[in-house]
Amino acid sequence: MIWQKRNEDASHLKWKNKFYNKDKQMERQEVYRRIDQERDYQDWRWDDGLREDRVLDEEKPPAEWLNYIKFQLEQAEVSNYMLDKEETMNHIRKIAGLAVRAMEVHGCPERVIPTPPTNDN
Repeated sequence: MIWQKRNEDASHLKWKNKFYNKDKQMERQEVYRRIDQERDYQDWRWDDGLREDRVLDEEKPPAEWLNYIKFQLEQAEVSNYMLDKEETMNHIRKIAGLAVRAMEVHGCPERVIPTPPTNDN
């Protein structure tokens, strides 16, 4: 009975957004737009003019980017445990932005997609 009441009270947590299709999945183009917005925010937030003692991104090894990602993942796990889907997805967006920045700085090998076998053999 208490669980049923909690589920009814959680109706405000359901996302209603024009970017979701009927399966409640966001279109890939919109996902990329939001990651790009996150990268713009990160560039603004960590601008060299705002903090003089800051280590330049280009001087940070991949291990440091992994530490930033790990921190955000831990924060996402906490909000997920607290059943806060919106905050969890905020952290996932931040993780995506950090991963993009790490690849901007260090590069990234291309994903090779294998060619499917043909029936010509």
